[in-house]
Amino acid sequence: VSELFEPVAHERGLAFAAAAARDLPPVECDSDRAVQVMANLIQNAIKVTPSGGSIEVGAAPDAERVVFFVRDTGPGIEPADLPKVFERTWRGAATAYRGSGLGLSIARGIVDAHGGQIWAESQVGVGSTFYFSL
Repeated sequence: VSELFEPVAHERGLAFAAAAARDLPPVECDSDRAVQVMANLIQNAIKVTPSGGSIEVGAAPDAERVVFFVRDTGPGIEPADLPKVFERTWRGAATAYRGSGLGLSIARGIVDAHGGQIWAESQVGVGSTFYFSL
């Protein structure tokens, strides 16, 4: 997935890095849907990160799961808004880009259907990291 979005990130003046741990265990999942989740998170990071910023994507083993992540140096998310980001059609008041507000809700549905978890951590003015486990 990172190979698809790296050129887009560079066109927007963003540094892009992919870092997957070696020897990741196989993940039993619908690979098309897992790619859809990762693609959605990367697209969102590209939308919110200003030129000169950076995006890092990766995966690492965690107990019996693999945790995937997308980290950006975008504006970050207000603490009060963080629990709402996966709600259907929810959009923050400060959201500057267009979209339906469905992407993160769909991602949550896909991850939930696979028995995984999805969550985000963010700091206003620093950026956000979105994680999901399968």
